[in-house]
Amino acid sequence: MKLYIHIYLPNAHKSAPTTIIHDTPNDQTFSQLYNEIHKIFSEINPSYIRAYQNLSGKQLQKCENMYISSFYNENEDVYLYCDLPRPVKVVEQQDTSNIQYTTIEKYTFYEYDENRVRVVLELPEVGKIGKDNIQARFFQRSFEIKIHNYKGKNLRFGSGKTQCKIDPDQSRFMLKDNKIIISIRKFQKTDNWFSLHKTKTIGGDSD
Repeated sequence: MKLYIHIYLPNAHKSAPTTIIHDTPNDQTFSQLYNEIHKIFSEINPSYIRAYQNLSGKQLQKCENMYISSFYNENEDVYLYCDLPRPVKVVEQQDTSNIQYTTIEKYTFYEYDENRVRVVLELPEVGKIGKDNIQARFFQRSFEIKIHNYKGKNLRFGSGKTQCKIDPDQSRFMLKDNKIIISIRKFQKTDNWFSLHKTKTIGGDSD
């Protein structure tokens, strides 16, 4: 059975279709036809082809496994609209690799209770920037906090090696109106946090 296949390519429905003459076996399904179309036009995904019986007719629903001969006769026109899947919007994370930072030198450190030590960064009106402009990372023996867009600057504070081990999952920061409080959870209650940064002592371990 000879059919005239009018193919509207992706994103070109308002343009003239591409027409091919197709010798259609009586037992050929729409799905088989779509795969043949894909071999001719590689940019067409068979999953996004929609068949119409005529230009003003309705779409043929769930016809992929049906015989084409059930809908068309010799020398009739077949209209195929070939869509592209809608693009998925991807939210990209901010790339901070090229941002210039100023290191914060002044801070207050103290033991809050038997489970935690705290670091306080005094920064007037820092609460106005919001938590979205602050990134904090905690590891077993180090931490870092980055502050973006604070009065036209980007600031950074941290410790490359803390005095004792940290529980990263239970450590966090708190944003206040005029300061940032870094709450560090001790790995062990008995750890002696006499300093924030690792300080080598006489007779002490060197870990």
